[in-house]
Amino acid sequence: MATNSTSPGTINKIMRNALGTNWTKTDDFSFLFYNKFRPLTVKAAGMSVGDVYDICTMNIDLPQLGSTAETVMIGGEYRIYNAKFEPFTFSVTFRDFGSLDLRNYYSAVWMDAQRGYFDDIRSHVKIAAQGKIVFESRDCLITSVSQVQMDNSNSQVAEFTVEFSSPYYSNHSIKDFGSDSYRNSQVGGINTKLQGFGSLANKTDILGGLNSIVSTVKGWLA
Repeated sequence: MATNSTSPGTINKIMRNALGTNWTKTDDFSFLFYNKFRPLTVKAAGMSVGDVYDICTMNIDLPQLGSTAETVMIGGEYRIYNAKFEPFTFSVTFRDFGSLDLRNYYSAVWMDAQRGYFDDIRSHVKIAAQGKIVFESRDCLITSVSQVQMDNSNSQVAEFTVEFSSPYYSNHSIKDFGSDSYRNSQVGGINTKLQGFGSLANKTDILGGLNSIVSTVKGWLA
């Protein structure tokens, strides 16, 4: 008959290591949302914006990382490539107060997205767990605001879910992951070199550079 070779001392060591491990606590998280076109104006009992989100945010579904695979035949063998990554979609569930003020706010931000340009209506979302940022994007778009179930129960608090989508995200381990257009848009100034006419350092030099080109061309035609 086989005997278990694990000694009580070993078991105690395993238990101490397990108890001392810094596990991620799913109930220790923070959420921040900001939209420059429509800042949050919902207030309750003098709470700040951070307090509102701390109290109203119930749970968060972090984005799933996924990509579309492309299968090709090369040299009589299959090769699989990541053709493109999927947009990062995530959702946040809130509890509401004051005649659905918070849901009305997100509904208004969603309506803005139907009528405005992306650069004007995009939102900044930051999610942290135990003080460390696990998701952050400045190019978030609200894709849906869920229904709210209402009944005659005096104990039920209104809840709703907001879904977001973003082309990229960054955190402490992955920087500027995703859209190349985002990285390109962060390059300062305009570094366009026109052959024979030097470099345009920034936007303010564009007009002067064009005037110089026009004057030179007029000189050729004279």
